[in-house]
Amino acid sequence: MSVINQMLRDLDRRGASTGDGVYHAKDTGGKRLMIIAFIVFLAAAVFTVAAVIYAVRKHRTEPAPDALKTEQVQKAESAVAAKDNEESPDVTAAEREAVVNAEPAPLRKPNQPSAGAEGKGNSAAASESAVSAERKRREELADVLAGPDQELLRDIREREAQGGAKSDITGAGRGAGAADAPEKPRGTLSIEVEKLPAGKKAELSAKSGDRKVITGELDGAEEDFLDALEAKPRDSAVRMKLASLYFGRGDLGAADDLLSKGIALDSSDWRLRGMLAKVRSAGGNRSGALTALTGFSPEAAKETLPYYELESELADEAGDCDSAAAAYRKLWKIAPQESRYGAGLAIAYDRCSQKQAAINTYRKVLKDRKLDPNVRDFAERRLRVLGGKK
Repeated sequence: MSVINQMLRDLDRRGASTGDGVYHAKDTGGKRLMIIAFIVFLAAAVFTVAAVIYAVRKHRTEPAPDALKTEQVQKAESAVAAKDNEESPDVTAAEREAVVNAEPAPLRKPNQPSAGAEGKGNSAAASESAVSAERKRREELADVLAGPDQELLRDIREREAQGGAKSDITGAGRGAGAADAPEKPRGTLSIEVEKLPAGKKAELSAKSGDRKVITGELDGAEEDFLDALEAKPRDSAVRMKLASLYFGRGDLGAADDLLSKGIALDSSDWRLRGMLAKVRSAGGNRSGALTALTGFSPEAAKETLPYYELESELADEAGDCDSAAAAYRKLWKIAPQESRYGAGLAIAYDRCSQKQAAINTYRKVLKDRKLDPNVRDFAERRLRVLGGKK
């Protein structure tokens, strides 16, 4: 106010010095009003700023009611509610630890009583009551969450009562509780070996043997083929592969024995018979080779052509005209366009002194215009000798 009065006095002196008091007095009066208005506006602005600062400080020091609960305590309360409703049968150790170790929520300052304590008088008594209620609530929650760890809970309460210190759940307290807890039964691991069916085992062993033959592991291939035959003795394909390994290393006796056992299991297996005849023929046992072939006559088909060719050859060598004639009849039936098989049959009849059968067969052979000249010449000569007049 002293500053305002000084400004007003300065305006009065200026008006007196002009000698025109009336006119200048009106002028200074307007300026006074402007100054007073400016000062009032300035005071209002200062008051507004002070009010805002006060409100901000009050908001920071006095948290909202929901802030009185820490996040961990709120989670614990939710767990208690869930247990009361039987929605969550178990409470984790982490939640129990959250309740025990949770920091007390910030309370109002002693000089700022809550709404419920305004009518009770002393603000300090209200603050103490709030702290006691908070601690009681935490203890009730801890009782619910503690479960079987009652000894650990009593230890926590004793520590809080003595010095308000937190209890280290992962330290000695937890160790003591864990020592008393019964040991959980350990799981057992059982391994059951599934026995493969014989057919599957034979298939896997045979494939393994084939791979080893390709890579040159002949000893390993032999073991695999033996395993396959043990699981499936009638597998002639595997038996022939194993016999080939024996034949390749010169063990003709082992090959003969292996093939003979296969024929004993299935006497109609002409493939085993054909291979046995080749093994015996390679060993010089031509009669034995012929015996292997003559024991069975497979159906005349293209795939059996090599079988009968070998039989006819061995029979010719052995002088067994009957076996030779039987083999050539099969061959000519399989391939009637092959006159050489007909010529072989005529010769077999000729050797067996079957004159008319020989004459008839020579005549049929000579009808082939594509007949080999040497065979034709031989057939014509034999026909004249036999009285066929060709």
